[in-house]
Amino acid sequence: MNRQIVAFLCLLISITSCKKENNFPENQQLEAKLQKVADSMRLEINELVGFPIPGIHLYIDGPKGNFFVSSTLDSSKKITQSHWFRFASFTKHFTSVAILNMEEDGWLNINDTITSFIPGTAIPYVPNTPEWDIPFKKQITIKQLMSHTAGVYDSDNEIDPVLGEKYTDFMLSLNPNHTFTTEDFTLINKSRNISYFTPGTGYAYTNVGYSMLATIISRVYSQKVKFPRSFSDYMQEVIVPAVPSSKNFIRFPDNANDNRIPLPGVNGMIYNGRNDTISITTYNPTILIGQGNGQGTIKAVHDWFRNNVKGNGVLSLNTVRKLYNPFTPDYSNSEYTFGAENIGNLGIGHSGARAGNLCFVIYNKSTDVSILGYLPFWDLTDNKNSFINNNLVPLYVTMELLVDEYLK
Repeated sequence: MNRQIVAFLCLLISITSCKKENNFPENQQLEAKLQKVADSMRLEINELVGFPIPGIHLYIDGPKGNFFVSSTLDSSKKITQSHWFRFASFTKHFTSVAILNMEEDGWLNINDTITSFIPGTAIPYVPNTPEWDIPFKKQITIKQLMSHTAGVYDSDNEIDPVLGEKYTDFMLSLNPNHTFTTEDFTLINKSRNISYFTPGTGYAYTNVGYSMLATIISRVYSQKVKFPRSFSDYMQEVIVPAVPSSKNFIRFPDNANDNRIPLPGVNGMIYNGRNDTISITTYNPTILIGQGNGQGTIKAVHDWFRNNVKGNGVLSLNTVRKLYNPFTPDYSNSEYTFGAENIGNLGIGHSGARAGNLCFVIYNKSTDVSILGYLPFWDLTDNKNSFINNNLVPLYVTMELLVDEYLK
């Protein structure tokens, strides 16, 4: 009997070894095909822009395994999956996951208004101060902030009607290391008496709404642990470590002087014309708390997202399902739910664009394929038009082509 077991084990090892050996060339062939897609699309973007972009980088995972391809003009400047980058508005997905996790723990209810008390306390979710007296404050719910249906005016991105420029640009011109707070933005909305619409009656993508969520996270966490804690603290102590392999490789800086990404890292580039190219090496993260201050390595960000949307992260599978269920009515027209939306044929996820960086992180549950696409380049020669036509659309198309090749 022992001999039979040994013989069986030897046969099993032999079969397994042969299978791996046979698959290895197939993986190499697939990786070569994926690399060809990235290289060809980089050249296409070069043609569109009329300038050699620094590179395009993609990480894909699914039934056939995981692959990372990096295409650059100079092969010696290819990056790795361990390079850090600013993932900008993909931060909003982390913020929504944090809110949903707090709801799972009974720390809040997303249907509460933001002026309601934190459960078990006499402390409201947001400060009861004049700076927070924005239009419709008492009607806004946490869920509406998460889904961009609260009507909160985006005084981060919009032109300030009094200053004649973006408030953040104005403040940075006075002091690049100004420490921005949520109150900076809510005070603008209060003093100008501006909002997009009555809460729950429309959709308007707003960074300020997510800055408000970051404040809620900080206040709720502080009450529960009986000690002052920040948004970043909750992310680093609870949310990121839920996927152990991502721990220490994703961060949310909240100090104005902590304005560089860790090494090895990729900086963004902004192209305004052949003689006007800017490399973004520093960026004040306090503008972006909760809505765009995330940094991480390519693999860690991808893996954290993939695990969470499959129910293997901080959220239960029942809660994760809420990400897939569009609201009725769907004012967003893109099935935007909780820091996630339907992004074409690739599945659900979120994009990120800030400081010369552009990324998509997306998962398709029907194919079990997830993909992160990263382009550290903005073409602003024709403002938003060139950015959309020469950067955003080509990056998305590259990801589609890569997935198609992967699934063949």
